[in-house]
Amino acid sequence: MKELYGKGKIPGHEDTGEIASSYSQPSEASEYDSIDTSGNINNIDENRFVQNIERRYLPDSSRPIYTVLGQTIAFRSAGEVPCIHSACFTDDIYNNPSDSSSVANEKRELIDSMLKSRESEILVATNNPEGILTLAKKLTGGSAEIDTILEDIKNGGPYGDEVKEFTDKIIACTMFDDRGNTLTDRVDENGYAIVLAAICGDEDAASLVSSRLDAMRKTIKRRQEIIRYECDTEAAIQERRMEEAGLPEIEPKDVTLVHSTKYEVQRNSDGDVCLYPASRHESRSMRSSIHFTPNGQVSSHAYGSWSDTNRLIVANMERVISSNGIPAAMASADTYFTRSPGDSLVLPGALVVEPKEMLSDQGQVIEEDETGVKYLSADSYTSDQKEFIKQAAETFGVKFNNEHPSSTLREVALRTVEKQLGAKSFTEIGQNYASDTSFDQQITQLSLRLGCPSRSHMASQEMAMESMRAGFCSEDEWSGPIAPASGFLGSGMGWSIPDNVSNIDSLRTMVFAGALPALDLTAVKEYRNKKIGWSAMEYWCSIKLIDTVACDFGVIVL
Repeated sequence: MKELYGKGKIPGHEDTGEIASSYSQPSEASEYDSIDTSGNINNIDENRFVQNIERRYLPDSSRPIYTVLGQTIAFRSAGEVPCIHSACFTDDIYNNPSDSSSVANEKRELIDSMLKSRESEILVATNNPEGILTLAKKLTGGSAEIDTILEDIKNGGPYGDEVKEFTDKIIACTMFDDRGNTLTDRVDENGYAIVLAAICGDEDAASLVSSRLDAMRKTIKRRQEIIRYECDTEAAIQERRMEEAGLPEIEPKDVTLVHSTKYEVQRNSDGDVCLYPASRHESRSMRSSIHFTPNGQVSSHAYGSWSDTNRLIVANMERVISSNGIPAAMASADTYFTRSPGDSLVLPGALVVEPKEMLSDQGQVIEEDETGVKYLSADSYTSDQKEFIKQAAETFGVKFNNEHPSSTLREVALRTVEKQLGAKSFTEIGQNYASDTSFDQQITQLSLRLGCPSRSHMASQEMAMESMRAGFCSEDEWSGPIAPASGFLGSGMGWSIPDNVSNIDSLRTMVFAGALPALDLTAVKEYRNKKIGWSAMEYWCSIKLIDTVACDFGVIVL
């Protein structure tokens, strides 16, 4: 075990191939949020640079504007449609999970009208990689670097290192300060303009971006090292508990990972199953995580339901770790990996359990092939079929469900596949724990040995970021109080991220979605008692065609 997993891939850095060294206690671990990165390269000061690009505000607004290459520019989040006089949108990006279909259509129509070429005083870009690069191309006419990254993004992934690095530059310049500390209750809205200026050829901006990126990477690596140290410490405690209980250690080769999905199974050129986060499938999702249950299928509970019509994708844990690195977190009720936008989780040798209304051999209820097991899903079965299901259930220790034999057959099919892939035991998974408490303890200990936290996704930094909706503005969103960091952040609750955030996949997903605020949140806080949701109110006024509203460079006069 130590030989195989003593050096594991750092969580969130699987795409870089970076290998963590052996872990001892990090020095000054309690002060990792105050790492001195020796300041900016060439001593380029952000405030001085921002003055050079003439930062100011739209009148009576918390939206900053800048001058880059002689052009006045502003930024919007993907869920905003600000009404700014004499403005031209430079992209048609739109994503707002909070909007109804009718509101979404109205916003899309407004975006289309703002995209039409005309003489404009201000260019407005979405604050995600595609939006910033599209604006950069308009300002410069394009370059090899801009064109290459932009084309890669438009292809839809998997993305190359250039796309990931550009995304990381936006993260570093908006969500971290010069010393690599997380900006928990605001974003540095100047960061979008700094990254834009850098890609457009400004050397001072490029130096500033490089410094921020270096500081962020050092911080994230440090935080991941601390996570590994904490896991090592907890593993020793858990090992003693296991010894006292007389429980043997469980190894990754003896564990299968089960994923329930409604989507078609995708495979790569080698025939391996590839899974993508929900953000790939659903425009309304910012989820970077991909979830499994070990040695059993997930059951429906208060926080989610999984239909028996779903396919079950089953893979051996050791092979999954070998190809992808260790999970972001691991628990008996929920083990999950994370992926950056465009990236998949590769499951070598995975098998699929799939319900079918009809099998090729009529009369049979189970059919095996090289891809897995198909089982007959029916409302009723013949007496012979029922007898077969009963006997198969008895073989695997499954309780026969006389009212719903199909569910019993599904469990039999799953355990058939799990046994083929190395599982030494089977369990039922509840909302928070496996039904087998011994297995639950074994999975906890295995998680800590591997160096990944044993925790619930609900209490994780990944959940907090996946639930963030601050950049998806709705009416009065910015007039409300700023919410504390929590796993239950929803639409209209302001902006806040965990102060010890260390998962680069989740950060990239937020930036790709355009979920970061584009406004000056400090100004928003000052103005929130006025009960004006700035960008949202601008949009509301524009679509309702209120005669008494006059918009002049974003000024709204009621």
